[in-house]
Amino acid sequence: MSVYSAVLDRFDLLSRRTWALRGRTQGLTHPLGIAAADFAALSIVVAATAGLFHPPRTAVVGGLATGAVLIAGIAARGGYRRPPWDVFGYEPRALLSGILLAVAGAVTLSYLGVVVIPPALLLAAIGVSVATAVLLRAVHQLLIRHLNREGALNRRVIVIGAADSFDAIRALLRQRGDAVTMLGRCGPASGTDDEDVLGGALEASGLARQLDADTVLVAAGALNAGELRQLGWRLETLRVNLLVVPDVTEVASHRLELVPMQGTPMIRILLGPSRLTLVLKAVMDRCLGLILGVLAMPALLPAMVIVKATSPGKVFFRQTRVGEDGVPFTMLKLRTMYVDAEERLAQLADQSDGNGVLFKMRRDPRVTPPGRILRRFSIDELPQIWNVIRGDMSLVGPRPPLPREVAKYDDRAYHRLFAKPGLTGLWQVSGRSDLDWDESIQLDLRYVDNRTVRTDLKILARTAGAVVGGRGAY
Repeated sequence: MSVYSAVLDRFDLLSRRTWALRGRTQGLTHPLGIAAADFAALSIVVAATAGLFHPPRTAVVGGLATGAVLIAGIAARGGYRRPPWDVFGYEPRALLSGILLAVAGAVTLSYLGVVVIPPALLLAAIGVSVATAVLLRAVHQLLIRHLNREGALNRRVIVIGAADSFDAIRALLRQRGDAVTMLGRCGPASGTDDEDVLGGALEASGLARQLDADTVLVAAGALNAGELRQLGWRLETLRVNLLVVPDVTEVASHRLELVPMQGTPMIRILLGPSRLTLVLKAVMDRCLGLILGVLAMPALLPAMVIVKATSPGKVFFRQTRVGEDGVPFTMLKLRTMYVDAEERLAQLADQSDGNGVLFKMRRDPRVTPPGRILRRFSIDELPQIWNVIRGDMSLVGPRPPLPREVAKYDDRAYHRLFAKPGLTGLWQVSGRSDLDWDESIQLDLRYVDNRTVRTDLKILARTAGAVVGGRGAY
């Protein structure tokens, strides 16, 4: 960057400040809108509740005061701050802070004798305030999703980096589901017909202004520290978001910690689940496993009768699978194949719809007619609840592999065995047998590295839809 261009940029500072003020005002629209809705709705419901105990004038004043205190408490905890990238949404801690602040103020005024607040009124006001605020945020999220689908809230993004970085970031944003317009990239051209290149890396600030971009993403290694700092100075006057993308993938937010070191930010990555997570997960597996075992009986008992009546052989199929840390265990399933299924496997190996590791057939002749229905709705998997109660498996985890599959694992795939195999998992809710080997491994590794009880509950909720839909089951 020449001294001449820097001087010209300084002369252009005023116009950029004006452009930035317009963008900043637009960025306040959604936070101010939800804050105004919070104030109006909370004031009305609190006033209506207080009207049951006090005269109308007192109730209205109390409602307005309560609404103002709640808004102040939520704002103080950042509840109305739109993050640099994420869509503004519901922040439980901010909402809780506002309610606690309002309660503390009401209790203080009552103690000092300024107002008389019956306990019933206080409890009712807390209840209606929480319910109203949660409902407002749910409606707001639906509105945001609608506007995203319509393209009204599109992010306009410029990427600084090479072609492979641009493609990776574009794929990441598409996978995330954000409403994004990729304006192009600033960096070296990968060929004579590279249509994505807008200019050089140091031209990004000028291009951001020309193209009305609101975000600049800098790929890892695209700029040195000095160039990144100068870019920040230039984008600051434009009020454009600057995000630096580190060369780290498949790491959940709860495992990331920013560690400042003499002005240099470092990212600490927490490795593996905490001991508390493992304990809570084990307790949930046993308790919820017992409940699911009881609830499964109305479906399991008739299925057992059908299996026994329609083909010779035992009702349950026992198979050796590889569990946590490579320890083998006996997994239970309802038998859905004929008794000679294992002997016929070698004859069908060249007809596999899977890959070099997994054997799958969409029309496997070894499956009995009732077995197809049981597999379609995963009823054959219900006996594995006993494996969960025993501790061989978890409710949520990687797919339980066969010993012959583990024998073909590389170091990357072997990391799947660092967690207990699951009755369901990311593979179950993301396509099941429709997934290829690399996709299956990627999903399992993502779960193993980032597993939490909250993630387990989300996967369990999604499993019901995957089972009913029967997607990828055969």
